[in-house]
Amino acid sequence: MRRAGFLVLIPLAAIGACQTNNQIFGRDAGRRTGTDSGATPMDGGADATVFYSGVVLAKATQGADGGTYMAFADFVADRIPPLEAQPPGSCSCTFDVSAPLDRRPPDVGSITVAPIDLRAVPPPLVTLTPFGPSLDYPGAQGTADLGLEWYLKPGGYPYADSLAWSPGSSLVVSAPGHNVPGFSATLLTGAPLAGVTPSFDGPVAIDRSQGFQVSWTPDQTPNELVMLTIRQIAPGAEPACFCVAADAAGDLLLGADILLQFTTNQISGSIELERFTLATVQDGSTTIELVGATALQTTATIR
Repeated sequence: MRRAGFLVLIPLAAIGACQTNNQIFGRDAGRRTGTDSGATPMDGGADATVFYSGVVLAKATQGADGGTYMAFADFVADRIPPLEAQPPGSCSCTFDVSAPLDRRPPDVGSITVAPIDLRAVPPPLVTLTPFGPSLDYPGAQGTADLGLEWYLKPGGYPYADSLAWSPGSSLVVSAPGHNVPGFSATLLTGAPLAGVTPSFDGPVAIDRSQGFQVSWTPDQTPNELVMLTIRQIAPGAEPACFCVAADAAGDLLLGADILLQFTTNQISGSIELERFTLATVQDGSTTIELVGATALQTTATIR
């Protein structure tokens, strides 16, 4: 899900504890260390004195027509916490609009995502190419697919449509390196979401005075996460909330105290449920999270 602009951080675990000093609440639940995906570093002219964080996403959005497939990547010269489950009832939210950054983030060169084939070298499903020189950099690409931490980052790679892959398959992600060291590693994908209530087959109505709960049938793959994202475009504001639970939990609750921060005077609204299968590439001062996602999304009306 592409993000149209940047937002000023006002995150919270529960609105009752909301503060406006750029703190994130409810993120100290058991931290996931990830799966070592056997990265193969390559010489890409990277600066080893800088700590880099990155993410590569391969996403399948479910649909009656077979769904859509896309990929995204982003890198920053900073330490970004990994995706992790939040305590029950906790979410990370932001409510105000801010200006985009005016400089390009670092990149790892062109990234290819390909199926694993032991008999031959298959063509890539998708190639992610970083934005060009600064004059070509739009500064407001970003993503709403990976939670608040990456929602607030500039986005050095445009979204790219991908050829389809089979849910549950493993994909090879490779990059030669540029500012960030190159790597070759395995990205894991999970099963499609099933048993979701309420249904995402049509628009979802959300009553601000009531807590909104969504449930699903857990997958059998351990350590997966599920994220509920509710976003709204309204006059003068673009509120967004991200709530993350362990897939095994089977449900998520967005409390009425949080929903009351949204408005009924919306221009548009959306809701998305994503299942994440995660692996981590770590090499010295660089950490890259590889995320396979299956998703359901639809429009939302907050009343």
